[in-house]
Amino acid sequence: MPKTQSIDIYTNSQRNFNQYKGVSTIDKYYLTNNCILCNAFSGKKDFCNKCKNDFGNSYMKIQQNLNKLENKYNYVRKICRKCSNITIDLDIENCCKSMDCPLLFLKHHLKSRLKIMYQISKNFVDSEY
Repeated sequence: MPKTQSIDIYTNSQRNFNQYKGVSTIDKYYLTNNCILCNAFSGKKDFCNKCKNDFGNSYMKIQQNLNKLENKYNYVRKICRKCSNITIDLDIENCCKSMDCPLLFLKHHLKSRLKIMYQISKNFVDSEY
């Protein structure tokens, strides 16, 4: 007779009750308690009180990080476009399918980081109002 396997699903409210009780081992290492901007301890929040109180400086840091990521992403896209001999920027996302290309993975990695930074920027502005 085969053994039955059970999976425990913990909601965020259960995680807030006790920091690590009932949380799987891997979540202990991937759930952060630090501020996104200054890496100071912030509990279960995205931003510490210092960064929330200094809205202008914190928002400037977020926009600088976003600008750096956008510049890197555009630079990688420019290289990809030259390599693929594409003159129009319409289909640059699907032009390269070579698994040997290191820029393919870098481009996808930067794209996912950009999405995360856009969400962080949106959350930061929404938390202020």
